[in-house]
Amino acid sequence: MLRELLQAREALVEALKHEANQAEHATGLPLLEGLTAARRALLERHIKQIGAEMERVIAADRDLADRAARCAQVQGVGPVTTAAVLALMPELGSLEKRQAAALLGVAPLPNQSGTCDKSRHIEGGRHRLRKTVYMAALSAARHNPVLCAFYQRLRARGKPVKVALSALMRKLIELLYLLLKYPNSSLAR
Repeated sequence: MLRELLQAREALVEALKHEANQAEHATGLPLLEGLTAARRALLERHIKQIGAEMERVIAADRDLADRAARCAQVQGVGPVTTAAVLALMPELGSLEKRQAAALLGVAPLPNQSGTCDKSRHIEGGRHRLRKTVYMAALSAARHNPVLCAFYQRLRARGKPVKVALSALMRKLIELLYLLLKYPNSSLAR
């Protein structure tokens, strides 16, 4: 049920982006501007309703609520990311860290053939979850002191922004893994 709610929310967010783009390029007709504003307000209301329903579904299940509370310990991981992790990677606590990173699609893969040895890259994984964790990594890079320091160290060593964010995504999924695998552990916010 949580997965379906998450999928419906993603569709509404995409529709809201579409409406925002239309509003940006409006021709100045008051009728069209009013209709676009009304559709945007309706979409925003539906997104809030789905968010509330996702929180209700999580709270109704004791195991999900416990796992969600552990995920919420990480600063930068909000309710949408928590719901996405619980719905799209329910096996997170039972995997190894490397497997979790590979399932997310942020494990660096070698690009070798014969004597050719190129830089590593990321690919594959669960795309919908990776998009959500990417947004959480952006938030964590600004607001989580530990992850912000990690990100700044990578940038200071000359890593490109996307490479540093990919490493931060991996670190974030590893933190969530540790919190879900070891229920008695806790992190300082």
